[in-house]
Amino acid sequence: MSGENKSKVPKRERGDGCIYKRKDDTWTARIQIGTKADGKPKIKAFYGKSEAEVKRKLKAFKQDIRNLSSADIKKVTLEVYILNWLNSYKINTLKSSSFDRLERTVQNQIIPELGYLQIATIVPDDIQRFLNKLYRDGNSHSVVKKVYNALNGCMEHAVIKGDIVKNPMLGVNMIPESKFHTRQISFLTEDEVKLLKQELNRTYKNGKPIYVYADAYILILNTGLRMGEALGLKWSDINFEDRTVHIQRNISMIVNRSREDGEPKYILKIEESVKTKSGNRVVPLNSNAILALNNLKKNNMGEFVITNTQGKIVPPHNFERTFKRALSNCGIEKDGGVHMLRHTFATLLLRRQSGDMDIKTLSKILGHRDTAITYNTYIHVIGEQKRCLVDKLDNI
Repeated sequence: MSGENKSKVPKRERGDGCIYKRKDDTWTARIQIGTKADGKPKIKAFYGKSEAEVKRKLKAFKQDIRNLSSADIKKVTLEVYILNWLNSYKINTLKSSSFDRLERTVQNQIIPELGYLQIATIVPDDIQRFLNKLYRDGNSHSVVKKVYNALNGCMEHAVIKGDIVKNPMLGVNMIPESKFHTRQISFLTEDEVKLLKQELNRTYKNGKPIYVYADAYILILNTGLRMGEALGLKWSDINFEDRTVHIQRNISMIVNRSREDGEPKYILKIEESVKTKSGNRVVPLNSNAILALNNLKKNNMGEFVITNTQGKIVPPHNFERTFKRALSNCGIEKDGGVHMLRHTFATLLLRRQSGDMDIKTLSKILGHRDTAITYNTYIHVIGEQKRCLVDKLDNI
């Protein structure tokens, strides 16, 4: 291409289009928006004095395709169309963390495989082949279902807008969950729990705890809370008299969509709601949980139960990193992170109940949407308990 030099630039996020520096030190951003009558790509280009300028122009275009005629809209690629659907229609209808998950599905799965296709030419076979490939590549049911739901939502929107005549998803079959391999969850054995507790209780020579969040991990181990739920706890949520905790908010890291140069990509977000409607619940506290809470309350005059040494909310990645360091230091080689404590709580509770634990009750404690999730997650323990009950017939 005359006058242009596609010099090396840092790796970009998927969906950024093609951005490069020209020989005259100006910048160009290009994105395919459809196909010409002869089958060649139809390209839209943006020019500017800096990389940041052309990125802004490209982003603005992807977020607003209303300047295109109805005929052109039908010819735009799925990449352009679905990004416009995301940033113009979905961004203000979802929680920040939910939108981030949807955006990751679009950017990481959908655009790399189907983004080049024209929105109006996509047929059920295109999508079915894609879903089948995701399944064959070993992706989980959750990943494939997210892709299916995202495409269906976008295509339904296109039908309503009159940009396509029929939703191609009507001819697509979602692969049944039973077809997917059940992924084993990570949890700690009772011996490993003892090792972890010993490690968390270690102190420096001056008596200062090595692990600032030790009691917070013990709290999660004895309540089964999600990490974001635990980090979002306020002292007003704790009822020491009734020995209960009310779960009603969540802490998460979300994309910083208004960031300037030099600012972090992710920021801390307090969401005054939990993952699901059933997530807003009251959880009983055992003696170990009460002890952990009392320890956390010492020298903590803040609003939140779990804070750092400056009394501020703990970023999830810091909380996770410290936990993994504790695991490594006591020789536990398991990949599950803090969420492994939640699985350990449920697994040990089921085992210690000798088959008497009601799955519905456990499901409510964990805040699952329905009991099927609980059953499928802890099927390994439920199977053990059934065998134990049958073995008792040996004494008849």
